[in-house]
Amino acid sequence: MSGFFSNEQLTTKKRVATITGCGACQLHKGCTSPKMKPAGDGEKGILILGTCPSEKADNRNEPFAGEATLMLKKLLRKYGINLERDCVKIDAISCYPGNADITSYQVELCRPNVFNVIDKMKPSLIIALGGTAVESLIGHRFKKNIDGITKWRGWSIPDRDLNCWVCPTFHPTYVMQQVERNPSYETVFNRDIKNALCNLGKKLPYYEREQDCIEIISGRRVYDYLKKLNACQLCEFAFDYETTGLKPHAPGHEIISCAIAESECISKAFLMPKDPPTLNMLKKLLANRYVPKIAQNMKFEDIWTSVILGIQVQGWAHDTMLESHRLDNRRGISGLKFQAYVRFGIVDYDSEVSPFLKGIDEKNANSLNRIKEAPVKPLLYYNGMDSLLEYRLCQIQRREINNGP
Repeated sequence: MSGFFSNEQLTTKKRVATITGCGACQLHKGCTSPKMKPAGDGEKGILILGTCPSEKADNRNEPFAGEATLMLKKLLRKYGINLERDCVKIDAISCYPGNADITSYQVELCRPNVFNVIDKMKPSLIIALGGTAVESLIGHRFKKNIDGITKWRGWSIPDRDLNCWVCPTFHPTYVMQQVERNPSYETVFNRDIKNALCNLGKKLPYYEREQDCIEIISGRRVYDYLKKLNACQLCEFAFDYETTGLKPHAPGHEIISCAIAESECISKAFLMPKDPPTLNMLKKLLANRYVPKIAQNMKFEDIWTSVILGIQVQGWAHDTMLESHRLDNRRGISGLKFQAYVRFGIVDYDSEVSPFLKGIDEKNANSLNRIKEAPVKPLLYYNGMDSLLEYRLCQIQRREINNGP
């Protein structure tokens, strides 16, 4: 399978070199306290990851110095946390950069410093202050657009690679800059810190290993499986297609594969049936209004089913993308890959197949992609992952709708 599902619990851990590129960025030449070391005892297993040393911190050779630190220290004390005793403090960039903007290149060079501290400390909670801190933690692993801190703040992420909770929020310096014109920034920051600290002592959620939950089926087994689902009224499932493009209207488009998840630990993936009996059984299932159906962006599966299979899906029950948006209307958070990370700690599971899913003409939504060149097993496992995560996400969303986040 070319390495697909190569790690425990489907982590896609990209190991960071333990030897840093320190010095290559040249920042150490212009500061008073080059390559500043972490500080704090970390008795409660909290790692506070900031952006970079301030001028005051650089002059004192002390991470986290200044008014913003006093603000953070006071807030943590309110919840029974001592910044020096209970936390370890470190910045994504170890050297004071002066007035220059921080670059992704600098973050990359300094990332090994951060991960060496994480490996040694093994924190149970990382509070990431600002977008640079988030980039330091996941920029080498999360292959979609990271964007700014706005879409990341407030999440309690069960990061499987780091084996701890990752809780991003605004940097306190930014909060202080914004609070005069908009006091709500301080309210949001306070709530984020409070919610982050609620994860202390809380175990990461457990799910069955994804590689054990997904089964590739073919031949008669596909027919028998679809027949079983047809007979099981009110047994809902999540289903997902892999297709030759985004829209099905141009000549030559096909549905290549389908995956169906009937529980949080069972997903079956198969190539689209060619024999009439099995294809008709699939059509019967999709048109069966007594079997509720879940999808991520149901409009996609609905249109492809209508155009390619010539039937209308009946029994739509839940759209995980719409519910993600309804629960939290920030931009950039409703995609399945983002939700897979913030909800389940899965950073990346599509790198092997994603190049084949891009349209040849990116400006044309009806353009064909290269999916037929993709290795079949990784494609089917990827398809199965989508359906499995859609089912799991649906269950979380329903709980939040009924009980609140």
